[in-house]
Amino acid sequence: IQLFKIYWDEDDIKAVSDSVRRGMNWASGPNIEEFEKKLAEYLGVEYVLAFNSGTSALHSALMAYGIKEGDEVIVPSFTFIATSNAVLMVGAKPVFADIEEERYGLDPEDVKRKITSKTKAIIPVHYGGCPCKISELKEIADKSNILLIEDAAESFGAKENGKLVGTFGDSAMFSLCQTKVFTTGEGGFMVVKSRDLYEKMKLLRSHGRAESGDYFATGEFMDYVSLGFNFRMPYIVA
Repeated sequence: IQLFKIYWDEDDIKAVSDSVRRGMNWASGPNIEEFEKKLAEYLGVEYVLAFNSGTSALHSALMAYGIKEGDEVIVPSFTFIATSNAVLMVGAKPVFADIEEERYGLDPEDVKRKITSKTKAIIPVHYGGCPCKISELKEIADKSNILLIEDAAESFGAKENGKLVGTFGDSAMFSLCQTKVFTTGEGGFMVVKSRDLYEKMKLLRSHGRAESGDYFATGEFMDYVSLGFNFRMPYIVA
C-alpha cells in the first residue's frame, strides 16, 4: 500500500506550462501574491508568507521573534525532526514534552511541568490532520506570557471547536511538501498576526532586501537592510 499518491489534473500541467512559456517570473511574480492571498482568505487571517519549505518558514519565524542562544522552546517528543531543528538553527534549546494518547499532540500537563524562566515559546504539532489540544495550550501560553507557534504542517483545514488550526497561536507554519493535505512539491507558508513580524520575515525570506516591487522585473535600487536567506517560493511552484 502506497503511503500517498499525489492528485493532479490538466489544469496543473497548463499552469506550469504557462509559467515556463512566459519566459520570465520563474522565481518571483504575481502567482505567489495570489497564492498568499487565497490562503489568507481561506484561513481568515491578514498575513501569509509563502516559503520554499515549512522548515524555512519556521526557522525564519523563530529568528524574527528574536529567539536565540540561552532560550528554551517546548516541542513535542513525537514530531518530524524539522520542529526541533528550527529551534537548534537559532541556537536555542528544544525542550521535549510528552504527548497525550487521544490526539498524539503535546500533553498540556507535561508542558506546564517543562516551563522555566528560559521558556520563550511552545510549538505544538497538529499531527496527521488531527488538531492537538490547542485551546488548552493557548491558555497555558497566554497565562505564562509565552509565544505559541503552531506547527500545522500536516493539518491544513482541520478544526478545533469550529476554528481552523493555524489561527490559535501568535503564528503558524504549514508545509506543502508532497505528503501533505495539498502540495506544491516542496514549499510551505507562515501565518502571522503581527505586521512587525510579517515585515521582518519578508526581509529574512529574501536576502534582507527591502523590496518596493518585483526585484527581477525592475532596475530600481533596492537596499539590503538586514541579514537574510534565499527562502523564497518560486513562481512556478506557486
